[in-house]
Amino acid sequence: MSILRGKSLKAVPVKAKRKSRVETEAKIFESSRKIFAKFGFDTATLKQIATHAGVNEALIIRYFGSKAKLLTAIMNNYLKMQEEASEKIPSSDSLEEEIRAHLFHQIAFDYENIDFLSIISTRASVDDNLCKDLIKIFGENGDPELNKRLRQFQAKGLISKETDINAVCHMIQMHSCSYGMELSYNRKLDRKRVEKSATLFASIFAKGLQTNDKIKPKLKVK
Repeated sequence: MSILRGKSLKAVPVKAKRKSRVETEAKIFESSRKIFAKFGFDTATLKQIATHAGVNEALIIRYFGSKAKLLTAIMNNYLKMQEEASEKIPSSDSLEEEIRAHLFHQIAFDYENIDFLSIISTRASVDDNLCKDLIKIFGENGDPELNKRLRQFQAKGLISKETDINAVCHMIQMHSCSYGMELSYNRKLDRKRVEKSATLFASIFAKGLQTNDKIKPKLKVK
């Protein structure tokens, strides 16, 4: 106690602690994806992940609890990364182009993370709890940025005011997830074919969202 006499101890700001944890978790997520991709989920260990990330194994357990919960956290982080990237997609005055651009963004993101997608799909096929988490994370959540942009189209009268935008985003999200799941099982999936399918979907879906006045044929009065 005498050593500390006369010296004030400065508390670490809460924001600094939060920032430190966010940065540490980012390292753990990145290392986990690499270790899982290299060794597979079942073979990979928290010790390997900790060593790669430069942290203590006990810290990973304190943050996430288990390897399975760590994988769920990584899936949440994966979705967050997708959403942050989608904010940078150039906006369009065309409803069809807006939907197509978001689907193309999802496709590109999936191709860049094919190893991680393969791990998720393989693990979900034997783990019921992870499968439920997968459906909840990727199925129930729509892209917030797309949701915002579709509401702007609706405000302009380009989408029927009766349309449930949340449901629309959910449907688009489910469709885009189907590309990722197919890719995870077939790494040689032709990207051009996938993009062609997405373009067709965007065209048909956009027409279905338009207000009746936009799609109703104009009759000539004689």
